[in-house]
Amino acid sequence: MFEDPFTIHDLIRLAKLAPRELIARFDQDFDSVLRRYPFIGLLEANAAFSAGARDLAVIVGAYWCRIVQWDREHELFRSLEAVTDSQGHANALREVTSVGGFEAYVLARWHDASGRIQFRCGDMVSARLAFELACDTAQAAEPWRCLPDMRSNWLRANFDEREQAGEHRNLVNEARKFTALLAAVETEAKERGLALRYEQLGEHLDDTMAQDQLPAPRQVLRATLGLQDDDESRRRGEFLRGLANIYHKTSIVWEPNSARNWKGDLDRALKLARASATLAYGLGDEYCLAQALRHRAALYLRHADTIGDDAEARAQRWFEVLHNCWSWRRGRWIAAQSLARLSPSLATAERLRDILAELETRRRERGEESGFDVDLYRYTVAALRSIQPALPEADRTSTQELHVSELAAAASIRRVVKVATYRARVAQVINPVYLAELDRARDRACLDISDVEALEELLARVEEVMARDLLDTLVDVSRSGAQPDQLPPIEGQAQNAKRTDETRSSLVRSGPDSAAYIAVNQARQDFETVALQRPVTFIAHDAEFSSALRCLTAIQPGLSVVRYFPTGWVDGHPRHINALLAQRGRLVLVEFDTDAIRALLNAPSPPCPSPTYAAALWRLFIAPIWVHVEAQAPRHPLVLIPAPGMFSLPLHVATPDAEQVAPLCTRIELSFSVSATALVTHWRYLLRTQPRDPRGDLCALAPEQVGVYPGELENVEWPRESFHLAGFKPVRLQADHFQYCGDGDQIGLHRLLATQAELFVFAGHGVSVSTNAGGVEIVLKLANDEFLTQYDLATSLRMRRNKWAVLGACVSGLGGDTASGEVSGFIRSFIAAGAGALAVSLWPVADALMAEVVGQLLRGIAACSDKPFDIVRSLYEIQNAMVESSRSWQSHSREVADDDDPLTGAERLLKCPLLVYL
Repeated sequence: MFEDPFTIHDLIRLAKLAPRELIARFDQDFDSVLRRYPFIGLLEANAAFSAGARDLAVIVGAYWCRIVQWDREHELFRSLEAVTDSQGHANALREVTSVGGFEAYVLARWHDASGRIQFRCGDMVSARLAFELACDTAQAAEPWRCLPDMRSNWLRANFDEREQAGEHRNLVNEARKFTALLAAVETEAKERGLALRYEQLGEHLDDTMAQDQLPAPRQVLRATLGLQDDDESRRRGEFLRGLANIYHKTSIVWEPNSARNWKGDLDRALKLARASATLAYGLGDEYCLAQALRHRAALYLRHADTIGDDAEARAQRWFEVLHNCWSWRRGRWIAAQSLARLSPSLATAERLRDILAELETRRRERGEESGFDVDLYRYTVAALRSIQPALPEADRTSTQELHVSELAAAASIRRVVKVATYRARVAQVINPVYLAELDRARDRACLDISDVEALEELLARVEEVMARDLLDTLVDVSRSGAQPDQLPPIEGQAQNAKRTDETRSSLVRSGPDSAAYIAVNQARQDFETVALQRPVTFIAHDAEFSSALRCLTAIQPGLSVVRYFPTGWVDGHPRHINALLAQRGRLVLVEFDTDAIRALLNAPSPPCPSPTYAAALWRLFIAPIWVHVEAQAPRHPLVLIPAPGMFSLPLHVATPDAEQVAPLCTRIELSFSVSATALVTHWRYLLRTQPRDPRGDLCALAPEQVGVYPGELENVEWPRESFHLAGFKPVRLQADHFQYCGDGDQIGLHRLLATQAELFVFAGHGVSVSTNAGGVEIVLKLANDEFLTQYDLATSLRMRRNKWAVLGACVSGLGGDTASGEVSGFIRSFIAAGAGALAVSLWPVADALMAEVVGQLLRGIAACSDKPFDIVRSLYEIQNAMVESSRSWQSHSREVADDDDPLTGAERLLKCPLLVYL
């Protein structure tokens, strides 16, 4: 091992150096623990981390050293804290005119280290931007010594960002970019007289690997590269470390990958991996060498059939050396995992148990803080599970113990990754573990459907799996909206909107060249780079909420709550679709026709529900639970909680018969919820009936656009001082009836939400946007060519004391499912922003119909004065009356030849445009 610790004489000599000199030497001394900590201690002794240093460059440089320190220990949370603590100093240093020399060097290094932490957290967008900024800054800071490494980091972040986004990559071009960078750096190395004595160094390395001996002393190896203990040699060593990293990254890119039809070049990948290891060995850089050896061993294992019979033996030998000779603890633990898989035995199993014991101790001591090394934990659990069959029966770890460890590792992921990557990690790591636990709970409940304890446990597991993403990532009370004095003054007066007979939707999905597409991607980037520079906020799961739900249905006679959920996942498809029905304090397990449901979900859905489609929804999703609910209809309420993939289904218009259409929402007082946890323990069931505050604000956003006339705002008797309008007004709304808040754009929206928006109404277009990953996102079109996305709501908007929010726009309730399967789009983001009961639509709706339904709701709320208002019952009565009416909804806006004709089945369905989420 390359410990080569400082002697007392070394420390005395270093203590005489100024902080700037210490920082300049750091890059060549952070590669082993016993050489890194003295540097940090000396910087602390010199107050380099405080404002007392009076030197911005020293503060930024000292924090760079600290970030590197925590990075090498894989302390992600502490690394992020160090980045946050020094961000202001780095920004201030950037503002200094003519930054160059040492200042530019430490600033570039700080940005590079920050990018590495973002990369470790899986946030490739932030990592790429940080690396790009590091490269730009390094141009003024002796770029030859550090720029190659930073450029390779920037290329790697670009590479992984596109992979993370699921974009198609031209791997040939990617490999050529890395190869071109490598060639340029190798040429520069020759021009600067850096003789790369690979053969001699390679022999040293081969001897070490073959004989399980300690490596040669650091001074001997560095002398082989012509490096001495002087400033010029330190700069050369820094350059060569960057070259070693470029070898490593280029080897990764050139590795063949059959999953992406990439033939690559295995021989080149192996040679580059050896070059990286050899150069790191010569530098005495233990961390870089361990990284290169691990990659080299992985190449041999993944391509053993091509390399030859000794591939596995050689890989095992490298892991043994890494485990036995290297001081980097995390590297030794990773080697132990690989050795256990390659050679399962009681000894290797004991190593894994020892690792788990130490990690578990650390996890408990830290209270599961974000510094916990989750990946190492879960890979160790997986390795131990994989070798169980090879161990004697008496020496195997119990299945239950392993399962508990898997749950602990999965749960802790929430605290170690940033929100930007949380959902992907949910899909890859957390869900498989929790879905397996959910299957166990279902099997137990199926054994005895009268076992109340088993049914409560099943419901708790369902919520733990299905509601976790929503609660963990978007319940954030710390967010603050704009204040009125922060906004520009209002100019002009509200103009009249024009009456039309169109829909409130853009029926054609906006493509990559559209303004909506650009707006979505810009908002997503801001969301990931600004608002999500933190680990996930952990929301503890309430395992006892099942009994709370039973109590709720017991004290509210007739209330039925249905929680749909899938189980038995195989190859991405569930074998079972189930529901738990809570009613009168009881829980009932219901099963559905999974194959028929899967066929319906996979088939193209109509843009608007047809009677045939509505009948299919009833047959598959409603009929199995209706036998339990029907006795309570029509006045008693029903709450449906969809499973992943069901949020876009218009279940509220499901009908038992395609000929005699009577939608579900006209048969019973129906509402929806995003989760049973949100409904019960977050008190959202109280949103159904609320008092009307006479001083509460009615806030309406009506952007100027063709196809939308905000007729719902006509004849609403609301106090002028509490009626706020941004955008265009209907003709019949007099100027002295409302407070004008400016255009219907982002500024107008912020003005509206700066009030106590007891009631918020949006009267505009919903736009469907196809994303580059094949999904669909919904945006709301604002004035002045602006758009409102779910990311805007999730980061910068807050609805204060909101009781009702009505999105009078088409498809406002749609939104692509996240990687974890949880509901997304405006339903989740409006709830996260503080919305109360939320009314949305799932299909393109005629402007006049939306104005009629929403207008009746608003007039009903206004008429309540200081009395309670039940939005679920009111919407039930409004839509039921419209379905039963023999007059066409078109008659109020234009003459109809025969307005007494009865409605067709499809027209009856379309007269139920809204559903309510509590």
